[in-house]
Amino acid sequence: MERDQEQQDWEDDGYFIRRRFAPPETLAAMTERVVEIARAHAAGEPIGDVLPQPETGLAQQARMPEEGLSKMFKLHRQEPIFRKWVSDSAVLDGVIPRLGPNLDCFLSQFIFKMPGAIGQPWHQDGHYFPFDRSPQVGVWLAVTEARLDNGPLWVLPGSHREAIHPTVPDTRPAANLGYVEIVDHDMDGATPVLLEPGDALFFHSHLMHKSTDNASPDRRAAMVFHIAQAETRDCSQEKWGFTPPNIDWMPIRRRIETEVEIAAPIDEVRKMLFDVSNYGNWNPYLVKIDGRLEAGQSITALGRGADGAEMSMAVEVLEVGPDQMRWEGGAPDRSLFLGDHHFELEAVSPNRTRFRQNEDFTGTLIADLWPAQGELIEDNFRRMNEGLRRACESG
Repeated sequence: MERDQEQQDWEDDGYFIRRRFAPPETLAAMTERVVEIARAHAAGEPIGDVLPQPETGLAQQARMPEEGLSKMFKLHRQEPIFRKWVSDSAVLDGVIPRLGPNLDCFLSQFIFKMPGAIGQPWHQDGHYFPFDRSPQVGVWLAVTEARLDNGPLWVLPGSHREAIHPTVPDTRPAANLGYVEIVDHDMDGATPVLLEPGDALFFHSHLMHKSTDNASPDRRAAMVFHIAQAETRDCSQEKWGFTPPNIDWMPIRRRIETEVEIAAPIDEVRKMLFDVSNYGNWNPYLVKIDGRLEAGQSITALGRGADGAEMSMAVEVLEVGPDQMRWEGGAPDRSLFLGDHHFELEAVSPNRTRFRQNEDFTGTLIADLWPAQGELIEDNFRRMNEGLRRACESG
């Protein structure tokens, strides 16, 4: 029911909130790391590709380096805690129903919002994302409490149905780099998004939103990730003549989908597929299975690539049904790499069966493994599909 309500909120309002989504230790670790980076940058030390952005109205009077920053971009690739968080299945679970199974993170930013920092005018994030498809999903993690007095977000529910509106530049002397404002739309009905530390806001890239000035003595910090469908084309160069330096496209989830139609009744295909003791006779990819094919059992699969190289894979069987089975495996630390493998049979006609073999891949290593490893894995799946087809049709 909770996920149904999220979908309803997404469709009606353009956003939903997951309360108590991240633990205090994660928020503390994120804060500690960006402060370390800010101080290293101020000391002239290398900080990789991370991109700090000053708070125009505060930078000159800041006592500590982090107190003069508005945002810190490009944390999701090189910084482990941020890379792990955006690759986590709990985060992706909130995005997949909106964008599908293949996802990239293309933008990350830690927002400091120090006391005295001004707000950002009404805008749509899609203004900054001239891509070939829409929407994108923003995941806004409250690192500190967001109250009425410390510059929270305000949103206009339902405005995600609007196209991207024209904007005018923000001409306030203290306006930060890139601030623009929507001035051609009635914002009646706007509501503040008040969050506790650890709450997460998932929002549509067309949703109109703003933030107000931080009039409190406290920082209002947040960590924001922006996620798009994989293979989205960034058209910034065509629109503006340059690619913004804060953009960094990184794979965070991939699905491999394959299928084959077999000219044989489903009973015959089922018998062949579920008899794992016989894999060595027809399966060019999974040449040996040790263990019982039962839910809850751990088994070992020996995989063989097209080049003859072999790899032993320990997997846990999750489901075994009349026409499907599912197992998962990966690195000992599942946050690094996890594959959720599905096998499905479907009777197309009395003498014809469709076999689907799909796998969902998550973990921080996905960014390093794709596309090269993905192409090899897909080739292995197709070889197995073809081996099953030949075995069933010849028998």
